[in-house]
Amino acid sequence: MAASNQAEVDLKVNVESPLTVVTLWAKSVSWWRATLHGKLIDMGDSSRVTVYFEWGRTTDYGHTTWPRVLRSPRRFTTSIYWLSPNTTYHFRAVAIADGKYYYGDDMTFTTNKFHWWWWR
Repeated sequence: MAASNQAEVDLKVNVESPLTVVTLWAKSVSWWRATLHGKLIDMGDSSRVTVYFEWGRTTDYGHTTWPRVLRSPRRFTTSIYWLSPNTTYHFRAVAIADGKYYYGDDMTFTTNKFHWWWWR
């Protein structure tokens, strides 16, 4: 009779839900302002997530918007001002939870040309 080499193992797996933030679009773009849109899709295991946007003329960004705290997944927006006319800007959504940073994709928008009659 052959000996049995079977063993029973209890395996427990902790599956973490990943925090997910996406960059959506820029709307209300004029020659001097734009409204940036992002969405916190999943908060992972966090109860509070800080979100904001990075923006600038290159993917080095150089500017950030004021951060805000979200307690549930949802869209968020921020307006930026004093932009240059006829200029392309890069932006992306950023989320911070438990000391880790998460980034949405880089997006761009181009401001309108300035027309002198807008000041009339």
